[in-house]
Amino acid sequence: MKTDRTFGAPEPGKAYRSREGAYLLAVQDGLLAVADTPSGWFLPGGGTDPGESHEACICRECLEELGCPARAGQYMGCADGYLGQTDFGPIHAIQFYYTGALGTKSQEPIEPDHTFIWVPVEEAAQKMKLEMQRWAVQKLLEKTGQTGEQWDLYTQDRVLTGETHLRGAPLPEGRYHLVVHIWIRNPKGQFLISQRGADRPAFPLLWECTGGSVVKGEDSLTGALREVKEEVGLDLPPEGGKLIHSEVRGEGFQDILDVWLFDYNGPLALEKATTKEVAQCRWMDKSEIQALYDSGELVPTLGYVFPLL
Repeated sequence: MKTDRTFGAPEPGKAYRSREGAYLLAVQDGLLAVADTPSGWFLPGGGTDPGESHEACICRECLEELGCPARAGQYMGCADGYLGQTDFGPIHAIQFYYTGALGTKSQEPIEPDHTFIWVPVEEAAQKMKLEMQRWAVQKLLEKTGQTGEQWDLYTQDRVLTGETHLRGAPLPEGRYHLVVHIWIRNPKGQFLISQRGADRPAFPLLWECTGGSVVKGEDSLTGALREVKEEVGLDLPPEGGKLIHSEVRGEGFQDILDVWLFDYNGPLALEKATTKEVAQCRWMDKSEIQALYDSGELVPTLGYVFPLL
C-alpha cells in the first residue's frame, strides 16, 4: 500500500515482517498524551489484531498500555518504516494516525513499564522515539495549528523579564508566570462554579471557579476575561472586575496568582464557550462551595478563597 511517508530502508539480509498499527494523537490544553517507557516516548496505540479496526485497536491498546479509555477521531495520515531490532524481530511498521481523546484512568495498565504523561506538543515533535511518530506529531501541528501555550515570565517582584516559556516544560529558577482565578457573583450572592470535563489531565470532574494561565502578551485582566469566555461563554465587561487577592506561590506552582471578582446579572451561556473544558456549571452559595471542598469535590487548591468571599 502507498503511505504518506517512508522512513529508512530495509537492511540487506534481514527478513522484515509487515505489522500494521493504529496510534492516537490526543491533545489537551496544548499537551500531547504519550506513553513514557524505558526506551523513550511513544504514541498510545499498537499493532492491530486480525479483523480489528483501527478505532478498536486504539481503544484496546490505550486500555492495555495506559489504563485509559480512548476515542479515535479524524484520520491524520499514514507512515511506514523499517525497524531492524524489536521484540518481534525485524519489522516493516505501517502506522496509521488519528486524532482523538483519552478518558480518565479506569484500570491499571497491563503493561507496567508504560506511564501515561502529558508533554508539550512541540517537545513531542522533537523527542518521540520513532522518527515516523515525530513526523506524525509535526503533521498534527501543521494540519490543526495545535501548539503549546506560551507564557510571559516574571520575577518574584512581578517584573516582566521579556522571556517566554512553553507550558509543560520546567520553569527556570527564579521565574514565575501569571495565573488568574475568576469568581463570578450574581445578585443573590451566589458564585458560578464549573465542573471540569472528564478528559481533563488534572482533577477530572472536580468543581472549581473559572481560571487558567495568562498567555504571552496578555495582562492579568485580559487573561481573566479570555478564560471566562473560553470556559463558560460569558462576555464580561472589563470595568466590572475587581482584583481581590494576589500572591506569589512557590514550590509546586511557581506562579503569581491573581484572584478577580466580577458581579454578573444575566443568564448562563455555556453553549457559547469556545473550549470544551467544562462539563457543566451552576450557581452555588458559599456554604455549598464549602461542602464541595470538605467532601473533596472541589479542586483542593481553592481553599484560600473562603475568607475572601
